[in-house]
Amino acid sequence: MLVLHLWYYLTGYLCLRVEGLALEKFVNLCISRGIYLWGIRRDEGGLVACLGVTNFRLLRPIARSSRCRVKILQKKGIPFYWRHLRGRQVLIGGAFLFFLSLYILGSFLWTIEVTGIVDPARVAQIRAEVEREGIRPGIWKGKIDPERLSRQIILHNPDLAWVNVEIRGTMLVIDAVPKQLQARVGLPCHLVAREEGVIQDLDLLAGEPLVQVGDTVQRGEILIRGSLGGRPIAAQGIVWALIWPEAYGECLREEIEHRRTGSVHRVLILRIGEREFPLPGAGEVPFHLYEKEAEIKRLISWRNLVLPVEAIIITYYEVEEVVHRLSVAEAEERARAAALAKIKSRLSPEARILQEEVKRIPQGSLEKVLVKVTCEVLENIAEPRGFEPEALERERGQQFETRGESQTGGTEQ
Repeated sequence: MLVLHLWYYLTGYLCLRVEGLALEKFVNLCISRGIYLWGIRRDEGGLVACLGVTNFRLLRPIARSSRCRVKILQKKGIPFYWRHLRGRQVLIGGAFLFFLSLYILGSFLWTIEVTGIVDPARVAQIRAEVEREGIRPGIWKGKIDPERLSRQIILHNPDLAWVNVEIRGTMLVIDAVPKQLQARVGLPCHLVAREEGVIQDLDLLAGEPLVQVGDTVQRGEILIRGSLGGRPIAAQGIVWALIWPEAYGECLREEIEHRRTGSVHRVLILRIGEREFPLPGAGEVPFHLYEKEAEIKRLISWRNLVLPVEAIIITYYEVEEVVHRLSVAEAEERARAAALAKIKSRLSPEARILQEEVKRIPQGSLEKVLVKVTCEVLENIAEPRGFEPEALERERGQQFETRGESQTGGTEQ
């Protein structure tokens, strides 16, 4: 059925309206003579149906015998569309030039995108490497060899583990994966204190413990030595301790809030490639204070074909300054929250704040509130610190000499 409808669309078909008292007889005669009708539906005083244009001349004897009148409502299909467009050479030429320009513009490279790299400096370095290879927006895509370009990028950037270059429509996508620095897994190391504190619990997994519950330790002090029977190992364990970090926070009692008045000014800019063309009527922003929002819309995009033509709509919202005065309690709470945020930024995710002490520091001016926040925190303060195995041997040798001297001194006495 679908193939038959497609055939009639290619050869042309008619939408008819049949009126008369013997509509059923008209339809039955068409079926008996092999005339295909579709889309048949009842209408006021008649019926509407579709018919292939080549079968229209066969309806005259059928309409005469059934005493029905046939009227053409619409002519559809490619032959009728072509006949309608044949007198519009300018429209046909414009459509041809439009699709030809799309094809030509789609044969060039317009944008270069680097993914997988977060550092903007590294992205700029890769872009510079691509430009040194002669690849820049506007180049014909046939001149680009993705495999050769990926090899050149890896050759000049040894810190990259993998690079994939792919052409997607008019976009060159460079997907790079940096090498991950290998951790010191399995290498000899001690566990040292990251902060000053009082030991509350010690879970030993590997190594020799040098502290016990209740000891006060200083920053950098060895908690678990990376040694097992005189053999250097990587110390492992968890050392929970109470620490007391502190931070300062301040807040002004007067804050300025920008509130929109409702007045809006819009500017439309047409961007083609790297150049921008403000459209007439933009003018200068008529507001002294304003907030700006930009919206970018691509004008021409089809599947993977993305042409470098964009419309930038910049909206300016007029704002006014509204002074809001905080009470002493509100300002103190905001200062406390700021100080507490500083403390939490220095803690590990598993740390637990047990107590919190807030102390307000008097100021000469009443326009600013300054507080000092001290927290009692239970945290794992152990962190690894590598060492050379020879250092452990020297340390043990010094301990042995010290013990020998003490024993010799005792014998002489």
